[in-house]
Amino acid sequence: MEAGGNSGVGYLIVLTSGAAETAKVLAAIFAITLIGTPAHCVVILIDNCDLHYKLSRENSGF
Repeated sequence: MEAGGNSGVGYLIVLTSGAAETAKVLAAIFAITLIGTPAHCVVILIDNCDLHYKLSRENSGF
């Protein structure tokens, strides 16, 4: 079984970097950044809520 694929943003980066299409590579990286930054923030918020819950339960004596 091979790791990888023939579609998606990662494939676009690999394909266009080999063809020296810098603008498309940068556009794909920008798209990943636009998707990844809010996703990262959501994960951090969820983690902080979970951590807050765990800390409050540990300090309550239960």
